[in-house]
Amino acid sequence: MKALDKFDKGVKEITEVDLINGKPYLRYMHPMYMEQSCMKCHDYLGFKIGDLRGGVGVAISLEKYMENSKHAGVNL
Repeated sequence: MKALDKFDKGVKEITEVDLINGKPYLRYMHPMYMEQSCMKCHDYLGFKIGDLRGGVGVAISLEKYMENSKHAGVNL
């Protein structure tokens, strides 16, 4: 299930470890909803306050953390 579908069903945030170009990344995504302050520029789109409009996400490489954990004797 895609992140926006999960947000539509009430999930508040998504955190997962995933491979990007074959390397491990921690991925985080947070939903973005229409707020009153959005209406000034986006009112013409027809969305209502509280409607899901998308999400913002980050991906952080875990490669160095995993490498360092091996040197410390920790298996991730």
